[in-house]
Amino acid sequence: MRLKKGSLYRDYKAPDFRYSRADTHRGKVDGVDLGIGAEDNIPDWVSGHGMTYQARVGFGAEERSTPQTIRVDFDARTDWRASGRDDRAQSIVDYAVVDQAIQGLVGAREWRLIEAIAESVAEVICTGFPVDQVDVKVTKHPRDMPHCDGVSVRCSRTPADYVTT
Repeated sequence: MRLKKGSLYRDYKAPDFRYSRADTHRGKVDGVDLGIGAEDNIPDWVSGHGMTYQARVGFGAEERSTPQTIRVDFDARTDWRASGRDDRAQSIVDYAVVDQAIQGLVGAREWRLIEAIAESVAEVICTGFPVDQVDVKVTKHPRDMPHCDGVSVRCSRTPADYVTT
């Protein structure tokens, strides 16, 4: 249904369909094959950028002795269509809860590598929230490289990466 000129969004009724996350992995909605790669067109993304935390991170004990600021950015592939359509929080990625989880994770121990922080953040998001994929970037400003704005690592993970058999 197309909206007529002058009509309001509230007059629009989206078509009914049944959707499950399992269907998207097979490229189907309502049992209809959407074609190869269709699952890439269905999910939405949520992102958190510029989330800063104090972490004890570095190769040497001296670098880890003083907390330093790290930046975490994430993009999570998820399906928030029902929430967006109804303007209600239903099976969404709650940014505040993600922030609290990362804060607790990063501050709980010393880290030698920002790669380990990125991997752990990806695991927390993949196993604790309704996502199909997450991309995580962690940046720090090394004290021993004052000429550098920052160094970063980035990883992309799915919940399947954390399934134990």
